[in-house]
Amino acid sequence: DLSYAVLEHADLTSAIMTRAVLEEANLTGAYLNGATLDGADLRKVNLSRAKLTGTNLVNVNLAEANLRGANLSWSSLRGANLRGATLYRTKLSWSNLSNVDLSEAVMINAKMEKTNISHANLTNTILPDSLKGADG
Repeated sequence: DLSYAVLEHADLTSAIMTRAVLEEANLTGAYLNGATLDGADLRKVNLSRAKLTGTNLVNVNLAEANLRGANLSWSSLRGANLRGATLYRTKLSWSNLSNVDLSEAVMINAKMEKTNISHANLTNTILPDSLKGADG
């Protein structure tokens, strides 16, 4: 349980943190490339400007998380809860967001080239311009 931990710029590359509890932790600018966080509790975590390329975030709870400017390209967030999350300028290209709850999330200027959002809940989501009007 690392709730409320301050881990700014921590190098957690390839860390195995399955079902870890990091609620409201500060991971600003942290390196989590290739990490395994499936089933983790990351509610209200601050991952702004964090590097999460190729990260396993399957079934993670990221409700109300700050992912502003984070890089989650090539990651799997299948089944994750991102309800109310801030994804402003977040890089999500080539990632799997199938069955994700993105309701009430803010995704202005998010990069989503080749991102799988099949069966995602987009209720009241502020989508990037590239997805507005697209069938989801």
